[in-house]
Amino acid sequence: MSECRIPRAGLFSLLVLSIGSALGAQTLTVSPKQISFPNQATGQASAPSQVSITNTGASAIGISAIQAAAPFSETTDCGKSLAAGATCTVYVVFTPSAAQYYTGSLTITGTATGSPQTVALAGSGVPPVSFTPAQGGYYFYNQIVSTPSTPQVVTIINNQSMSLEISSIASSADFPFTTTCTIGSQPQNELAAGKSCTVSLEFDPQALGQRTANLTIANNAPGSPIVVPLQGTGIAGSPAAGVNVTPPAPCMMQSQVLQFAYNTTGLSNTSVKWYVDGLLNGSAAVGTISSSGLYTAPTSVGTHVVRAVSVSNDAVSGEAALNVTQTPTFEIYPYSASIPAGGQQTFQAQICMVPDTTGITFTVDGVAGGNATTGTITSAGVYTAPAVAGTHHVLVTNAKIGKTTGSDVTVFSSIVADFGSRTFTSYPVPADMFGTGRGESIPTTSARQLLTSAGLNDTRLNAQIPLVYASETPNWPPIDALMTTLQAAGQHAMLQMVYSPSWLQPTTGPCVAPNEYSAPTNVNEWAQIAAAYVHHMDTTFPDVVTDYEIWNEPNATGMCAGDHLQTYLAIYAAAAPAMKTQAAADGKTIRVGGPVLSGYSALWISNLLTNADTAPYVDFISYHQYMFGLTGLPVQWNTYTGYPSLYQETQDPSVGAWANYDKVQQQVAAGKQPAGAKTPIYVTEFNTNWSYFQDCCRNSATYSPVWNALYATDMLDSVYKGTAKVPDKLIYFAGSAYPWFCMIGVQDKNSDCLYSAGATPVPYPQYYVYDLLASSHYLGLSAGGYMAKSISTPTGGGGLATTAFYTAGQDAIVVTNPTGTAYSHIVVTFANPGFSTTQGTLYTIEDGVSIGSSTVSFSALGTSLSTTIDVPAYSVQAISIK
Repeated sequence: MSECRIPRAGLFSLLVLSIGSALGAQTLTVSPKQISFPNQATGQASAPSQVSITNTGASAIGISAIQAAAPFSETTDCGKSLAAGATCTVYVVFTPSAAQYYTGSLTITGTATGSPQTVALAGSGVPPVSFTPAQGGYYFYNQIVSTPSTPQVVTIINNQSMSLEISSIASSADFPFTTTCTIGSQPQNELAAGKSCTVSLEFDPQALGQRTANLTIANNAPGSPIVVPLQGTGIAGSPAAGVNVTPPAPCMMQSQVLQFAYNTTGLSNTSVKWYVDGLLNGSAAVGTISSSGLYTAPTSVGTHVVRAVSVSNDAVSGEAALNVTQTPTFEIYPYSASIPAGGQQTFQAQICMVPDTTGITFTVDGVAGGNATTGTITSAGVYTAPAVAGTHHVLVTNAKIGKTTGSDVTVFSSIVADFGSRTFTSYPVPADMFGTGRGESIPTTSARQLLTSAGLNDTRLNAQIPLVYASETPNWPPIDALMTTLQAAGQHAMLQMVYSPSWLQPTTGPCVAPNEYSAPTNVNEWAQIAAAYVHHMDTTFPDVVTDYEIWNEPNATGMCAGDHLQTYLAIYAAAAPAMKTQAAADGKTIRVGGPVLSGYSALWISNLLTNADTAPYVDFISYHQYMFGLTGLPVQWNTYTGYPSLYQETQDPSVGAWANYDKVQQQVAAGKQPAGAKTPIYVTEFNTNWSYFQDCCRNSATYSPVWNALYATDMLDSVYKGTAKVPDKLIYFAGSAYPWFCMIGVQDKNSDCLYSAGATPVPYPQYYVYDLLASSHYLGLSAGGYMAKSISTPTGGGGLATTAFYTAGQDAIVVTNPTGTAYSHIVVTFANPGFSTTQGTLYTIEDGVSIGSSTVSFSALGTSLSTTIDVPAYSVQAISIK
């Protein structure tokens, strides 16, 4: 039998265990183990929350301390000892001193096993009275003078445990309001604890220009009064009184006669007096003009100004710039055309874009009037294509000025797109190419989701710098509220870093405050604001903002400065490196770009891309393109009105959609920026006309789909004209910018893009073009893809405009007919497609209110698939195969 030996240490442990069992374990149960207090008004104590302490042991437990850390405090009925089986209570109160989130603990120390015991505490301090938008204010943007806007609501919340007395609510005549809040000192008029009321604000500008005010809500709570900053811009409901002279920029030869015309706006007497270079009715030296506007050029060359002055008001006038020259510009319109066999196209001779109908002759392939083989053309320029496909050359001659010009005509028997068996990848189309501007004006998440449903996943929005930096300490809610709805809708933002806060605006000079358009008085401080935005977005809304534009149209009215170009370069040189350094510190990658041009300027782009202080920090080039401005409101779709038509201007080889993009691309290729020729190019605003008035086509159910499809087609087809790549962004102006600019809005008889209070926004006609091109419901280009290897009838000038691309799941050909001629039985051929199928889908934008679909059948010939469709006048269609 072996001997059992117990070590001394083990013997001691057994002895302690034996004694403990005899006396009974000292254990406490604490419930709950954590408390989350509801939001509590600062400076006020919450209702107490209870913590129960129970002695679950067999003997009394000593309690040496019960303590909560500020801003939490405790009272208790627990003594210094708690008998076995007994329970006592601790009452915890939350008294926040600041509006922030707090954490802490309640600590119970004593003789119990596991002492000390803790209870986790948390709660948010909120102002005694909070409101939304939280100190952010409202920016109403453009609003017609004396026309109330859609209301915006300020909600006032009483966070106190006592009633709130609101003694007054005040604003200005520019920002009238109605309210559900009661005002006065009677108990029945007070806002009960935890309750809310609203102030419904409108912007009803009483004058043109920027309008500012504060909504001030006085009450009896600490921190009174509530002050909500308000801003907006009053605009005219119709063009200002004026005279519009057409043609606006003609040229002519010596002694030639030209008829000028005019129209007036806002004048009771529409008669005018005609001047040439300030001389009533002109003179022999500058040219004479009759009372009816018939001008006879002088015998010498030179430039002159023809002015029409209102008879009723000498201060109101309009003018045209005239060039008398020996070599006037002579052109043919359209500059090219693609029409089916047997189809027609009207050609027009133009001198300085003014129709020329006197003494001109047309030939086709050198044959006067053409023939059955070449196609025929009348003296009025109506060309009828032959029955056989081919390429022909239409020439027009003006014998008087001794000039001839011509147009290439593609006569086709089939629209043919070669998809290169889906292995041709030389022309990639970037994902999320299409987007919308003025993202800050989209009111709700559901409205944003209407845009993302169309594949419009990118939005360009103003950073709200004057509101966020109303003082030198940033107040982020104005931008955060926008970013939250944007993030919830699944959109990405391009942030416009634009405008100066009040404390960086000049106090003297022509740009004196208040003027947010003024360049900042200290570019380095403005750069720190820009860097702070990057950090805030990186940390609060990670990966939502990757593109930052510096300023907006600084070459025009978007900036108030002495030397606009040098001032802009200084701002960019300070801000861009600071922003990129901040992003790197945040572990993020951003793109910074500009110069955000109004139109095209070789000078501005060249300076930005060659300046040693700016070029290294240019990640993209951006510019805007509008076909016309305020004086071009009489423009029609395809009719000369003293101005070229919208159709002609869009495809003009000098200033049209592709023309400007190609010029920018060439400058980018020659620049010194890091990415060289691969630098992205963003068109961050485009539309028919930049003025906030109704024009022929912007929201037209007939012309809007056609124009938007034509613009997109021209830009996509740029690669077939020799441009290195398609644009990286095409941002339509705007998602919503009342009046007259929108992608979605309330559709009423005015079609003016208004958001009515409580109404549900719906798509406008232009929406359906991007829905068709980009959304996953249709052609899916928002996910990216590749342009077809070639297309036999590319866009340009006249006839049908076509483009073709393929995405991950389908091949597509888009056919736009911008003319008033309907074509039947047009053969559409998919050469070398990526799919073998007998059926496809034909999509048609129907009356600017929907997209219809139908099944089409294909016939196979070798590696090609063909089908036949009818192409109505003014139509947008697409065929897809999967």
